[in-house]
Amino acid sequence: MDASFDLTTTTPLASFLCLIPQNSESSINHSQILNSVIEGVKKRLTGDCLKLFGNIDPLNYLANHISIQDQDRNGSSFAGKEGLAAVTTSYINAQRQRLAGGDTIFNQNSFFFTGTLRGQPVVGNPYPEGQGTPGVFPPTSPDFGLSFNELQELIVLHEMFQANDVQSAYDDGTPDPQLDLRNHNRIDALIKEKCF
Repeated sequence: MDASFDLTTTTPLASFLCLIPQNSESSINHSQILNSVIEGVKKRLTGDCLKLFGNIDPLNYLANHISIQDQDRNGSSFAGKEGLAAVTTSYINAQRQRLAGGDTIFNQNSFFFTGTLRGQPVVGNPYPEGQGTPGVFPPTSPDFGLSFNELQELIVLHEMFQANDVQSAYDDGTPDPQLDLRNHNRIDALIKEKCF
């Protein structure tokens, strides 16, 4: 079962001011960026936040089940999918039931590494109503108000949460886009409440 953190299909657009550096694809050190984010995630894994991941060993997951690629596990290219930050494939048994664990592939071409989506910054301060350039998160989004680094950490936690969700109670990789959006937002709101 695959689920993903995809801004192009799960989050409506709003207006924001750029507060993050913009990276050209050729100057991006993907591993350095992801490793830095993972170090921040590790610091958040205490108390109620750590309890969200009771079915897996989060430190083992972060060390051994995350990669950066230009395609998903089936070989489908991430080209043109800058809004798709990552895809997590959950482990399943012969009866097609989810098991604790999985693997997450981060899209090396995504906003996660560049800080932009369709040429616009993904985070920042809102402009007054009707002004500014399109951004990503409206005030109603659980992701609203996060810094870019916090957003990156939330994405890593989100993907790890999906590997932990053995009941599929928060599955955001279903054929129903409305259900996916609700579950995606539920995951992010829970993580923001418990980890930030």
